[in-house]
Amino acid sequence: MQASEGASPTSLHQEPPHRALLRMAQSHPDDSLLQIMDRIDRLTWQTETFSDAKKEVYARVNGLVAMQRIQSELDRFATDFPLDAEPRTRQWLRTGAYLHLRGVIGTDTIAKLSAFCDEHLSAPGAPPIRFFDHAGLMARVGIGAVVRLVLDALPETLPASADPVILKKRVLLRRTFPNEQMKSQWGNSNNQLWHQDSNAKFNDHPMLTLWIALQDTLGGVRPSLEFIDAEVAYFSPTHGDYSADLPEYLAGLFPRARTSQIFAAAGDCIVFNGLTFHETFTAKHTVQHRDALLVRVLDRAAARDFSPEYSEADVLCIG
Repeated sequence: MQASEGASPTSLHQEPPHRALLRMAQSHPDDSLLQIMDRIDRLTWQTETFSDAKKEVYARVNGLVAMQRIQSELDRFATDFPLDAEPRTRQWLRTGAYLHLRGVIGTDTIAKLSAFCDEHLSAPGAPPIRFFDHAGLMARVGIGAVVRLVLDALPETLPASADPVILKKRVLLRRTFPNEQMKSQWGNSNNQLWHQDSNAKFNDHPMLTLWIALQDTLGGVRPSLEFIDAEVAYFSPTHGDYSADLPEYLAGLFPRARTSQIFAAAGDCIVFNGLTFHETFTAKHTVQHRDALLVRVLDRAAARDFSPEYSEADVLCIG
């Protein structure tokens, strides 16, 4: 990022996106909120896609005023929903836990998805691909079958009122490169520090993330995942988007919490709660990229709380 943008890539890398947006707005106090978001997007903090109507509103709103108000609301949210509070919602999978299901997709599907990643994600820093924007990658019934397999493997049966659906905008193909290949890339385009997959609006609604490996040796020569088994109750606006110092913070709240690293092979599916803190795991021996298919599953009744622009077409019934 150029010096005129008001913050270095390193400082932005260490901040969650709302704080990066606030810093950017402080450096450009006359910019609209839309201009500030565009500046962040160019730094690979990939924000949600907004409708034309919302873009018109954001273009009329001062960015600094908006971000100061948002920051104030997030600070109040953190006070109202402490991570170590008693949970108010029954989760589909305990926060901090994960399942490892082996071989959930076949070799032909793995080969097709891997070839697509080679074609479209070869440049370091390329944003993830929305799976449903590309017909023919994998049958919808195939994704539904994987989700049904996952739901059957959960330690506890879902509540009778649950109506699990797939959030189509969050079915993604993502390529992650070793740190040495991404020295100038920050934000959420590649390696991510500790974060949760929920957000402040969605908060503690139940959600499952399915992370399906497309190569072998994840956790060896390829990046994998690392989890903290702290049973947090809510989303954290301070640490939930992007946090470098999370382990030290959680140690004070959950002194018995431990981290664990994932070793996975092609076709394996790692399942975890949207509130579970996780990060990309890399080490000195991590020298090759990894590809993964990501699927989000949540309750239909709560789906509109996840994305700022929601419609019924955004969810896919599992069947």
